[in-house]
Amino acid sequence: MQFPRSTSDDNIDFKYRPLDRSEPSIRLIQILPELSDDGRIQCTITHTTTSAEYKCLSYQWRDKTPTHTILIDGKIFTIPHNLFNFFTAAHDKAASEGPAALGPYWMDALCIDQSNVLERNHQVAQMSKIYAGARCVYIWLGKMDVLSIAPVIQQGNEKTSPSERFLRNKVACRDFITCVVGNGYWTRAWIIQEFMLASHIIVWLNDRCMTFADLAISLDVVYRVEPFYQEIDNFLEKWDRRSYQYGDLICMLIRFRHARCYDPRDRIFSLLSLVRGEGQDLQVDYGISRAELAAEVLRQSPSSFCFCTAVFVAQALGVEYTEPPFINPKTTLPCLELPWYIWGDPIGTAYCNTCPCTSTISISRDRDTGVIRHITYWYNSYPVHTLILPKDNLEMTYEGDRFFLRMPFNFLRRFRYADHVELCLHTQRNDRKTRDSSAGYPRICQGTSDAELGSSSLIA
Repeated sequence: MQFPRSTSDDNIDFKYRPLDRSEPSIRLIQILPELSDDGRIQCTITHTTTSAEYKCLSYQWRDKTPTHTILIDGKIFTIPHNLFNFFTAAHDKAASEGPAALGPYWMDALCIDQSNVLERNHQVAQMSKIYAGARCVYIWLGKMDVLSIAPVIQQGNEKTSPSERFLRNKVACRDFITCVVGNGYWTRAWIIQEFMLASHIIVWLNDRCMTFADLAISLDVVYRVEPFYQEIDNFLEKWDRRSYQYGDLICMLIRFRHARCYDPRDRIFSLLSLVRGEGQDLQVDYGISRAELAAEVLRQSPSSFCFCTAVFVAQALGVEYTEPPFINPKTTLPCLELPWYIWGDPIGTAYCNTCPCTSTISISRDRDTGVIRHITYWYNSYPVHTLILPKDNLEMTYEGDRFFLRMPFNFLRRFRYADHVELCLHTQRNDRKTRDSSAGYPRICQGTSDAELGSSSLIA
């Protein structure tokens, strides 16, 4: 088949046609075998649904610079360096092995209009269908300038035992481990669902491809000969799909809390396809702030909701003091509300938490002004102090012998909680909560905005 060739003389920037969001619509990219007259990679883009036959590309976005331009339907489109390397590798592989490497592919950077919030919501919400419906998922580990890894990949493909001479080459083994096991790709938040939902996985490194099962065989061979490479054993254990279990949203977030992403909200959205139980009804919405998303996660996780998990979710989402404007910039800030009890000394108050990880959290105030100076909690019998800053926007309201403190989620992020949230969940699910605080607390409320201090109302 003869494909058209393009020149850059009449090129303009590529612009997306809207997807039909009333159905499971997607776009697919087909790489053309011919380069343009000015030497650029050429592609076509089509609209279809998840019932079509296609492959998915899973890759690391990495730094957005440097960038390269390709042509989509004859129009200029800019892509990051790592993705450009994939297009080059696919084009070269097609020239030597046939057109299968040309696609069609679904890949998020090209198949989703990243500037359209409604489209991003639509596409991310059906990500489970997209990856589960793909004929295979290609994991692109990138282009590496290391030739010594080629024999390992070849042996994995042939399912033969590597030669003793090669395995004694520690440089080759180390290069292989660095390029594969140490690859930054495996730290991505999105790989979790991409990996778990794929029916067939092919790993692509440089110009070599192998199934993930064959990759595991190669790694296992290296580990048997060089068992001090503990990272291999850790890698094989982590990515053994037989050990994966679905769970509620908070549990999944705790398990994959170290996953990386450019947009912190993707720490939540990337897990939704795998959530069962509390949190499974949360909707993908890139139009809300991180603080609003943190509040919604906690609203949908009542059995896990306590002070510890509120702090954990705020930290996982990286809630900032100043976030960029969203759809409704006048929305007031979501807060965590706690009831506090006044001790004999009027400057001291305490909140009894619903989990024994941090059984008591206390406040100290200025004797003259009543202004809150510090909040202290005890973790493993050690006090941890958090200084209150003017920008924290904490609110207090009084009712008899107690008052209610409202803490914005950006303030919660400042607490130095670590990995004891799992203990907190364990104690809750074994029904060993302490019952010192009033029923229904802590709870989410809508606090003040930066512009309107004092305008707060409870959310039922």
